[in-house]
Amino acid sequence: YFVVKRPGFFIRFHPTSVSCTYWVDAEARAEDERTISALLLPDSTYVDVGANVGTLALAGAAATGPMGKVVAIEAHPRTTKFLKDNVRENGMCHVTVVCAAVGDKEGSVVIENRRADDMNQVSITGNGAKIPMRTLDDILAGVGGVRLLKIDVEGFEKFVLAGAPRTLARTEFVFIEIIASTAAHFGYDVADVMQMLRTAGFECYRLA
Repeated sequence: YFVVKRPGFFIRFHPTSVSCTYWVDAEARAEDERTISALLLPDSTYVDVGANVGTLALAGAAATGPMGKVVAIEAHPRTTKFLKDNVRENGMCHVTVVCAAVGDKEGSVVIENRRADDMNQVSITGNGAKIPMRTLDDILAGVGGVRLLKIDVEGFEKFVLAGAPRTLARTEFVFIEIIASTAAHFGYDVADVMQMLRTAGFECYRLA
């Protein structure tokens, strides 16, 4: 099979949008990789919500080293399979993979099944695959201090934060993607997320 090599890890060329992006341009997400690597410390804990096929989870795993801890959470079952493949084939035994949507309560939701897998959202129409939804506080109940929490969930960011008050209290850095159009899709504004983070004690900066 074909692979794309990155500093400290590689990814398989699976039939996914992210894999194709890396195949065309291996530096496509290099800035995100560098940001994560710069914030993490050896032996620290990194949580990746919306891990997709694992590119940034593996970058984080390389940065923390084998004595660190990485929790990679991906909602779509098919994408999770590719994520597990990449984790296993890189020998990253300190990465735990969780297949679930992350939200403000325990239950279930429907995830879209788009051809562009990196654009899949929690469905508001009910079209897609039914999957479990868990809170971040529940998933990380046995995890201690978190050095870095990365969130990229196509508009569901507000609900991830709403279900994570205990996690945020023991987290040093949050690296979050927020797009006005995807936030509006779920009925809120970017400013709502900024206020949630400030209320939790964080200072907010835009990555330039």
